[in-house]
Amino acid sequence: MKTPNWKATSLGIAAFLLGFSFTGLFAGMLVHEEGHAVLCILYGLPFSWSLAHVVYERSPNPLINITIGLAGGFAQALSSLILLWFAINLEKNFLHAESVTDKKHLKQGVFFGFELAFLTITFHGIINGIWEGLFYQSYEQLYDNLLVWGAIIILCGSTSYYALYRRPFRFLKKTRVSIWKVVLNLANWGRRYKGDFIAGAIAFLIAFLAGWIIQGLNNIATLFSLFGLIIVLIPLTLARENFFRLLLKRFTMARFQSPVKIGVLNGYLTKSKVGKLPNRPYTEYEPIDWYNSFLSRPTFEIDWIAVSEVSGKYDIIINPFGEMYPEADKPNLLTLRKIVRYVQDGGVFINVAGLAFYYLWDGEKQDLTGPLYETYQIRQIPGLLERKVLLRVSHLLDSWLYKQFGIRTTFFDPALVDVYPIADEYFKDLDRVGIQTKVLEFRSAYRSEKDIATLIPLLKAHYKIQVAPKEEITFECYPIAAVSYYKGYLILNGMKLEKARPQDFEKVVDAIIRIAEKLRLKGRL
Repeated sequence: MKTPNWKATSLGIAAFLLGFSFTGLFAGMLVHEEGHAVLCILYGLPFSWSLAHVVYERSPNPLINITIGLAGGFAQALSSLILLWFAINLEKNFLHAESVTDKKHLKQGVFFGFELAFLTITFHGIINGIWEGLFYQSYEQLYDNLLVWGAIIILCGSTSYYALYRRPFRFLKKTRVSIWKVVLNLANWGRRYKGDFIAGAIAFLIAFLAGWIIQGLNNIATLFSLFGLIIVLIPLTLARENFFRLLLKRFTMARFQSPVKIGVLNGYLTKSKVGKLPNRPYTEYEPIDWYNSFLSRPTFEIDWIAVSEVSGKYDIIINPFGEMYPEADKPNLLTLRKIVRYVQDGGVFINVAGLAFYYLWDGEKQDLTGPLYETYQIRQIPGLLERKVLLRVSHLLDSWLYKQFGIRTTFFDPALVDVYPIADEYFKDLDRVGIQTKVLEFRSAYRSEKDIATLIPLLKAHYKIQVAPKEEITFECYPIAAVSYYKGYLILNGMKLEKARPQDFEKVVDAIIRIAEKLRLKGRL
C-alpha cells in the first residue's frame, strides 16, 4: 500500500474549504444574521445550509424538513462539484490513480484533495439533511457545537479516505465517471430542451425580482425563486458548445482510466449461449485470439459477452466477426440500434475487418442488413431492360454503416497497399508495427457524409488505380480509422485479416491500445 501525498492532499482540502467557506459567508450575509455568517466561515457551510435554516424556521412539518434538508445536503455536493470542476481545469492532465501517490506530482495530489473533500462534503450533506430533517430539536442543540461538527467531519473524511484509497482504484474510476456523467447529462438536457430552460429562467427571474422588491431576500418564496433560477441556468450554461466539449473530454478521460474494461463478443445472442456461432467474413482470427491479446495486459480487464450484455459497463467492445455481427431481433435490428446507442453514450466499438455491419447473424443463419442489390441489364431485344436481383449482395450505400454513420468505403478487391503514418503523436509510427509497412486493404473508410459523424484517420494508405493504359491516379483511404459519433467512437479496420499476415493483426491490436491511451490522457482522438 503506497503512502498518500499528504502535503498535496492537505493543500487541496485547505483550498477547497477556503472557497467553500467564503461561499457560505457571502450567502449567510445575504439571507441570515451576521452571527450565522461567522459560523459559515468557521464551518465551511454553503448557501444551501443558510437556505435550509431559513425554511426550517417557517416550516415545522417533518416531511418538509427532511425534503429540504436532503436538498440542502445535496446542494453542498453540487457546490463542491463546481469547485472540483474548476480545479481540474487548471491542469491539462486529469488525475491518474497511479500519480496520486507520487510525491513528485504536487498538482495531481491537490486534485485528489479536492476529490476527497467532495466525497467528505457529500457524506456530510446526507447526514446533515437526514439529522436536521428528522431530529430538528437535537440538531439545534448539538450541531452548533464545534466538537460535534468536527467529529462528524472526521467520520465523513475517514469514510471518504477509505473509499478512495482502501478500495480498489476501479472504485475511484467509477466515482469519477459517475460525477462527469451527471454533469454531461445536465449539459445534454440543456442542449435538447434549450427553449424550455430559457422560458423557465425568465419565469424564475421575474418571480425572484418581484419577491426581492416587494418582500426582500429573507423570504421563502423569493429564495425558492432564486434557487429555481440557479438550477435552470446550470444546464443552459453547460450546454454551451465550449463547455460541452470540455465536459465530454473530462468524461472520456475519466472513463478510460486504468483498468479499461473490454468486452469481446462471443457470438451468442444471450448469456444462455444457445444457437450456432456466426461466420467471420474477411478475418481468419478467432474471438479467442482477440481475447488473449489483451488478457495479460495490466491496464485492461477483459470479459466474454453476448450481444444482450452490450452496455456502458464496458469501455471498449470488440466485434471479432468481421463484416458480421450477432443480431437478437432480426425484424427490427434492435441489437444494431443498441450498439449505436452504446457509441452515442461514450463507448468505443471495434469492428475488426471488412465493412462493418454488412451481415447479421440471427443464431441460425446470416442475412444482409441492407436491401438486396438490384441492377438492370439489356436483353437480347434492343431497348428493353431486364431487372436482375443479386440475392447475396447489398449495395455499399445501402449498408447500415453508410445509412447510420454516412461512411463511404473502398469497393476494390482485397489488395496489398503501402501504409503511411498520420501526424499524431499517438499513432505516428503505427505503420511500422509488425515490421512490414503494407496491409491487405479491404473496405477502408475514406469519407464521412454526415454532419454528426466525423472520420478520424489513424492509418492511411495510397491506393493506385489504373484509369488508362499509361495513366494511374492515387486514391487515399484509411485502413484504420475512427468515427466520432456523439460521445463515443466507432473504430473501423478496413482490412482482410489472414493468419499468413500476422503483422496486420498486430497493427489492429496496437491501434486499440493506443486509442485507449490517448482517450485516457487527452479525452478525444
